[in-house]
Amino acid sequence: MDKQANQESNQNRKDHSDELKNRNEKDYERILKEKKVYTEVDEEINKLVEIYKGSIVEINNRRNSEKIDSIVNAANETLLGGGGIDQIIHAKAGPGLREECIKKFPEDSFGARCRTGYSVITGAHNLPFKAIIHTVGPYLDDSGNPQPKLLEFCYKHSLMYLDGKDISSIAFPCISTGYYGYPMVDACEIALGYTRKFLDDPDNRKNTKKILFCVYNDLEFKIYQNLFDKFFPKKKI
Repeated sequence: MDKQANQESNQNRKDHSDELKNRNEKDYERILKEKKVYTEVDEEINKLVEIYKGSIVEINNRRNSEKIDSIVNAANETLLGGGGIDQIIHAKAGPGLREECIKKFPEDSFGARCRTGYSVITGAHNLPFKAIIHTVGPYLDDSGNPQPKLLEFCYKHSLMYLDGKDISSIAFPCISTGYYGYPMVDACEIALGYTRKFLDDPDNRKNTKKILFCVYNDLEFKIYQNLFDKFFPKKKI
């Protein structure tokens, strides 16, 4: 069963274990070979989703592309900046982001400003967006198993900010697959699968101009490319 991630128990880990690296590579080899079960073709939905390889803080520098309103930060529970993309976003946004998080989101009794699986929204400060949506992804549980419900909640609670007015476009990093060590294929299927489910609702589509998946890691980019057509096929297979 999914449970609240214990962030402190993983603070000393600086990189993925060889075991996890090998799993990610073998999972990619597996999906290359297996037969996919494709989702129904929907051209309207296909226009709303995109994969981009590069830094999430630079996505509005893409040529001939519409500007993205909001980016998602893969934050930790303190919301004060950590490693990876969290560190980059805080550095680029400037000290005002940290100050806003402290003032706007008081610590709970566990020292958390945002619990795992939930999302909060702030201004973008020095970054060229309307807002930053901070979500806290899960670690593996105490037995080393993924926590899919908590990861799905990250996407669910972040996409809720698409209102079709102030925020109608959003860019996601690969939540939990970096420092937190979530298996890449599992995480990608949750990200793409929940997004397809979200966009199957006409009311959600009405509020959405673009959902962009910003991928930086080479292997992860290949995984997203491979699985993208499973959830957003362009023609019947």
